[in-house]
Amino acid sequence: VAGKSFLILCGKGNNGGNGAALARILWTQGAKVQIKLFGSIEETKGDARINFEFCRRNYEEQKSQNKSSFFFFEHFNKNWVNEVTLIFRSGLYSN
Repeated sequence: VAGKSFLILCGKGNNGGNGAALARILWTQGAKVQIKLFGSIEETKGDARINFEFCRRNYEEQKSQNKSSFFFFEHFNKNWVNEVTLIFRSGLYSN
């Protein structure tokens, strides 16, 4: 995993929180991670919120140290949801 790059797209629910947890694990193993949340941390709760808050803190810390191995974006453009859904559907139903 070390040195590899990952883009993780997350919604605001528990599955999105799992994505944030995955980002956390990958980053601790040396991966370069970009996590994009379709919403805001304030809209999340429970374990999902804990993981998203870690992502935001870690991103701010990395940014302040001019490091570039972890990126976190809140309020990501929700129009991407339809495009991502379309990609998954075309992959699942292709001949």
